[in-house]
Amino acid sequence: MTRPWTLALALLVGAGALLLATDAEARKRPNKFRRDGSYFHLKPGALAVDVDNTDLLGYQYGLGGGGFWSHRSGFAWAVGVDFEHWMHLTDFGDLHLLSLGPELRLGGSGNRWFAYGMFGTNLNIHIGDNLFILGDRADVGLGFPFAAGIQGLVTESFYIGTELGPDVNVIFYDTVFGTETDVFVALNWKILLGWRF
Repeated sequence: MTRPWTLALALLVGAGALLLATDAEARKRPNKFRRDGSYFHLKPGALAVDVDNTDLLGYQYGLGGGGFWSHRSGFAWAVGVDFEHWMHLTDFGDLHLLSLGPELRLGGSGNRWFAYGMFGTNLNIHIGDNLFILGDRADVGLGFPFAAGIQGLVTESFYIGTELGPDVNVIFYDTVFGTETDVFVALNWKILLGWRF
């Protein structure tokens, strides 16, 4: 097992253990996963692996927020805006990717959990230089993240979650050969720390 996957598995087991350990406390508190409201979350760390060669693409962090709605049948959805910063995308040089865009989460909610599929579209700004890009510059692109995720209520308002899925990125940039389009797909595994209001 490669090192990134070993770390991801260890963190996932730890997150599950935390949810189980706080189960009794969360059940005694008001349930906000079955109420309409708003949310805010932080993504203090994420792993991104290139699906073509399993190379680690770098460190990510981000934040997001939006609205959450649920039906008495258990169906739930959340609509929000998300920002992420990827650092050192490849081995070519010192690269950064800033992404901002809307995200939709559709799924089901229980007494203290929300399981869902996430779909999004991002405006990407690719900053840096490498072998092909002409000096330090910013190039615009598009991102299309997809993920399966689950969130668990730890206290009355605080929840932790995890998401795993592919992120399709399209970058348009000028090279010594003219305008080029680069497409790369990353498999992202993320931890969410959030609050319901």
